[in-house]
Amino acid sequence: MFEALFHRSREAMMIVGYDRIIGSVNRKATQFLRTQASDLVGRSCDELFPDCDLEDLFRTAELIDGWTPPVRCMSSRFEDSLLDLRMLQLNYPPDEAAFALALYQESEDRVAFRKLREDVTDATRRASIERSLRQDLEEANSKLNAFANRAAHDLRGPLRRIRQALELNRMTSADPEAVPEILLLAEDSASELERLVKDLLNYSKQTSQGVKKENVRLPELIEEAARLRAAESNDLDWLETGPDVTVRGDPGLLSIVFGNILSNAITYQSAKRPLRVCVAAEMVGAGVKISISDNGIGFRKEDTDRVFRVFERLHASGDGAGLGLATCRELIINHGWEITASGEPDVGAVFSIHIPRHDFVSWDRHEKGGLASPS
Repeated sequence: MFEALFHRSREAMMIVGYDRIIGSVNRKATQFLRTQASDLVGRSCDELFPDCDLEDLFRTAELIDGWTPPVRCMSSRFEDSLLDLRMLQLNYPPDEAAFALALYQESEDRVAFRKLREDVTDATRRASIERSLRQDLEEANSKLNAFANRAAHDLRGPLRRIRQALELNRMTSADPEAVPEILLLAEDSASELERLVKDLLNYSKQTSQGVKKENVRLPELIEEAARLRAAESNDLDWLETGPDVTVRGDPGLLSIVFGNILSNAITYQSAKRPLRVCVAAEMVGAGVKISISDNGIGFRKEDTDRVFRVFERLHASGDGAGLGLATCRELIINHGWEITASGEPDVGAVFSIHIPRHDFVSWDRHEKGGLASPS
């Protein structure tokens, strides 16, 4: 029975003993190895598969009831390709331990499929690791934000009391002009530290907000932001809002963005000329670019990378902790947009916001200098 199955099998098979000598081969094996049975029978398996750990294959076959998992190895007859070997312990012939050794070679399609499956498995594993790391990072950031908010709130009270005590000491002094300089310095330092804590709280709250997009007319939003910043006057002759562009964005967060950019222009305006801020728009690729340029003191080209960094202040003049433009960058990124900056000393600065097509709604074609909305 076994003899019939062995010789009619569609798999290339041979019978080997413990001594690894080939006792018999079926017709499929001779075709597979491209030789005759007489060239195989009586030879050692080690000659055909010199790089294969046959000892391990024999041990595995003795331990399991069935075919062993495939073992990949090179054959002396197929130098440019790999073979898979499987082994099964037999009770045939009687009273003599023997093993069936099956040989097969993967087709090009199967090799490609296996490689694809390995790639998918590896990609799935890496995606799972990245997802886990992202969740851990989000949790850590959430805890860090909560700690920062709590710490900032806890610091504001003592700082305010220190500042108020120093102010009270100065105001109630018999001779305010005679207050020691060290106390005046302490009062200024307490005020500056209190302002820094306040700015940090605002930065944390603003940049962690979710973005809720709706249609926003930029000229209206920019003019309102300018009025809030130019508190001493409602005169906005210094501002040109440009074409009537409507985009999809979060009006509250965009008001913060344009407000901070305008505050930057007001703070660092040139003493040589009246302040002038111009908002322009142009179609770029599939989206629109909004540019806000001023004629202030500007900054050096080599300082461009520092503009949006937290706590960076390119000029010693002006108040603030260096968080305004960093906030702008975070809020623009949260929208899925991009913001860039350029400048030239004593000429001015330009901040450009790049808005992708899916968030661009319309451009009033009747506005002076405007273009028609893309179809």
